[in-house]
Amino acid sequence: MRPVAIIMPTIGTFDAGKVLGEAQATAGIECYPIIVEDMVRTGFSKTVNRGLAQVPDGHDVLFLNDDVSGWYEGWLAQLSETLYSRDDFGLVGPSGDCSTDPMRRWRIGDHGLVSVTHYPFWCALLRREVFDQVGMLDETFIHYASDYDYCDRIRAAGWLIVWMKEAMLQHVCGGSGKLQGWSGHDLSLYMLRRKQRGETGRWLGPSVSLS
Repeated sequence: MRPVAIIMPTIGTFDAGKVLGEAQATAGIECYPIIVEDMVRTGFSKTVNRGLAQVPDGHDVLFLNDDVSGWYEGWLAQLSETLYSRDDFGLVGPSGDCSTDPMRRWRIGDHGLVSVTHYPFWCALLRREVFDQVGMLDETFIHYASDYDYCDRIRAAGWLIVWMKEAMLQHVCGGSGKLQGWSGHDLSLYMLRRKQRGETGRWLGPSVSLS
């Protein structure tokens, strides 16, 4: 396991410093906190990239929203241990309130590892080698589709994206709100990118149980 740089974008709706302090205190692993403010509303992609530019060498990366809570002792060490349990695991995330399939169908008592085509970046741990290989978020996506695009790039590079069912945190689903102009732009651009790659049909492919 490596130390983890925690990138927390914020627009000031939640107390990012307090949230990140609690997350770090219970992580069970060495952390490097990075808070990136977006008070002028440039969007998720540009804000997170400013954080990624500050990640120290040799650190994995955790994308973490400022609306997450429910920390338990060793939560991040648990995710990291899972990330390094197989050589082809590139990104891993926990259970929590989420609008994305199949995570939104999680129920208390569910357990196991599932390979998914997309995991939303409210709490997503990225292996250092993947960051070095895939790079920054694509800033042509403003806010709502850069994680879809990044997950596509992770899988295209040969890595698996893993949902760890038994790791559970609380998340304010939709807490960042919805800006229709940004949402429409990102959706249209993402669909165009898929078309250019020759992809049709569902956005999200089938999930596969790994345990």
